[in-house]
Amino acid sequence: MFSRFIAKLGIGKQGSEILRGGGGSIAIRALSHILGFIIAIVLARSLGTTEYGTYSYVLSIIMLMALPAKFGFPKLVVRETAKADAKAQWNLMLGVWKWSSKLTVGSSLIMGLLGIVIILLLDDFYSKNQVLTFISGLVLIPLLALAEIRAAALRGLKKVIFGLLPEGVVRPVSFLIFIILFISLSNKELSSSYSMMLHSASMAVAFIIGAILLIRNRPVQMKQGALNANYDSKSWMRSVVPFSISSGVQEINKYVDILILGIWVLASDVGIYRVAIQGALLVVFIQQSMNVYASPYFTKFYELDDFSKLQAIVTMNARISFAGSLVIYLVYVFAGEMIIDFAFGQSYSEAYLPLVILGLGQVINAQFGSVGVLLNMTGHERSVLRVFVITLIINVILNFSFIPFYGIYGAAGATLISIVLRNLLLWNEVRSRLGINSSALHF
Repeated sequence: MFSRFIAKLGIGKQGSEILRGGGGSIAIRALSHILGFIIAIVLARSLGTTEYGTYSYVLSIIMLMALPAKFGFPKLVVRETAKADAKAQWNLMLGVWKWSSKLTVGSSLIMGLLGIVIILLLDDFYSKNQVLTFISGLVLIPLLALAEIRAAALRGLKKVIFGLLPEGVVRPVSFLIFIILFISLSNKELSSSYSMMLHSASMAVAFIIGAILLIRNRPVQMKQGALNANYDSKSWMRSVVPFSISSGVQEINKYVDILILGIWVLASDVGIYRVAIQGALLVVFIQQSMNVYASPYFTKFYELDDFSKLQAIVTMNARISFAGSLVIYLVYVFAGEMIIDFAFGQSYSEAYLPLVILGLGQVINAQFGSVGVLLNMTGHERSVLRVFVITLIINVILNFSFIPFYGIYGAAGATLISIVLRNLLLWNEVRSRLGINSSALHF
């Protein structure tokens, strides 16, 4: 039955691999989001709205500081690993791994030192607890950056499950265990700073497990003997710069609403809004899972000029993602208030409307399909960069315009508008540059 279904789609063996692998990726992503949701519940209930807001705000800053450390290398590593694997260029594959890792370590150290300088200069502006929370999170910068390089290498080798396991499962499980042990064994009350320390410790555990998985799953040719790494640094740098800027702009888009909220509203409101964001992430996890597995195939079929298979896989991805997102969103619409009250408590009940607004944005995001990933994997990263910059500027303007008057609801509305605009522009780029209709509904 499965074979007949694949034959009807017209995507052949690769489509079958994507569906099967994508299914495993969805399962890992689903488990990861469920674990993340449980962690959010435990932290929100243990810390309270104010401390949870402080933790969320500082974590957003740390995530943004990790952007220059990553410098767009993960996307480059996925693409170049997939290309080297297809052409059996093991020396070049080793080269891009070493080159990206060395530069990531250097940039991580620079960002860590910069963070220490900033906190020393602004010591009087922040509370002691905020400073401790920030310092506790600085170790996350190199761990996050290097972990993404390793995950990207595994994705390029089509070992997607192994790429997702460390950060998707090992880290949240370790974090939960550390939180439970701290609450059970420590005489101290859990605070935002202690939570950040436990987060950093769990990330270190995941990093070690991930490194072991990459060593065991690298190509046989790398295991058989010492390879001399080949480097194409000039070409890689030409690609990594737009990758870096577009990744940075994308991440800033992801956190700009929380950062601007922190300027205008109380920390407790930031904590409530964080609950809405956490819930909205569940809406889009199927699309993220399918994208992770399908992205090397986007590169492969584009390089082979097989646009019929490329169109078939893109359409399949979009329709599965859209259907899954819509189901999850409808659950939120009809039962979101009950879920929030039961899971987080009535003090977070105001998160319902932002959740509905943000969730709608993610459904629309899924409907447009894998627009950004598709362009990046086919060498059109500069088009992605241009769109991301335009929509970031609009997003910032909208957040500054809406938040002072509407608070968390204004932040959600600004984010929704920017998501729709970004996807519409990227969808048009895909149509004009690749001749592909990436949307689920093919309007």
